[in-house]
Parts: sequence; C-alpha cells; structure tokens
Amino acid sequence: MRLGGRVVVSLALFLFDGSALAQDLDFTAIPLPSEKDDIAAAKLAPAELKQILDQVEQTSFDAPDSWAAELRLRRSPIGGGEGLVVRGTALLCGGTGNCETWLFRRVNGTWTKMFDEEAPVISSIGFGRHVSHGIPDLIATAHLSASTSTYLVYVFDGKVYRPGTCYEVAADGAKRSAKQTTCK
Repeated sequence: MRLGGRVVVSLALFLFDGSALAQDLDFTAIPLPSEKDDIAAAKLAPAELKQILDQVEQTSFDAPDSWAAELRLRRSPIGGGEGLVVRGTALLCGGTGNCETWLFRRVNGTWTKMFDEEAPVISSIGFGRHVSHGIPDLIATAHLSASTSTYLVYVFDGKVYRPGTCYEVAADGAKRSAKQTTCK
C-alpha cells in the first residue's frame, strides 16, 4: 500500500514491539521496470549498454537466448546520482513472482553494479532511512510462498551493497509474525 510516496509496512506498525524493526522495514519503493522499459527505452549509448550487459552476464544465475528480450531497465536516482534498475522477466524469475534484479549507479562516467556477487532474486526493492557512505540502505523483499516473505536489509560498504539484517514475515489468516533470520 502506498501513501504519500512512502511504502506503508503496516505489519511493522502493529505486529512488532520494537521500533527498530519498524524502522528497518520502512522504505520508499523504487518503481521496478515494466514491459515498456525495454533496452531501447533506456536510451543508453552502445558502450554503456555493453558495460551493463557484461556485468549482468557475470552475475546472473542463468543466460537467456536474448538479453534484449529478457531484461527490462529503468533509470532511478541512487544517493543523489544516476542509477539504473535492471530486472529479468521470464527465465530469470521464479514461480512466486521474484525476479533477478540488479542495481547500477554511474561512478566517474561508468555504470557500476551495486551487488558484489549474483544479483538477488526479489519481488520489490526500496531505499530505507539509514545511510552508509552517502547511499541509503536497500530493503529487498522476496516471496517465499503465498503467506511468507523475507525482508533483506542491504547496507552500502562504500563500494557495493552487503547483506545486513534479514526478517521472515509469515501470515496465517489475520495473524502475522516476524522473526529476524540469518541472511542467505
């Protein structure tokens, strides 16, 4: 649910005792690329596109027949600078609605990936309130099932995002529960 540009994580407000948890899960959503956000719509120079695709190929869990058909790209500011969200659409997605998703930011004229290893397979992302090295924490959500999701809080280490705190949120009808888990 969105109110005034902020994602309202209502379960954090009424289900949990600690205000730290509510703050960890309060984030501003980043619009994910849609079908109209194909590679041509990103209007990248050929050299820029090559930089991005080379990094995507190195950090993807699979390789589609066509990166142009598989990927969607959307520009999004990151830490006051230029950013780009890149997301898989078919082969790089799972049955629960999670897709492999990359973040890039422009550093000294070059597009640089913001995850060190394989890009996470997630359903949504957003920026949190806490800032490290001038870049806000990234909160990624992933559906584990119809009733269970994970919330992964990534912290920027000056070069890339690293997993910080993780939470598993489960719903059983009107009853919800959350617990801090080990990031995987």
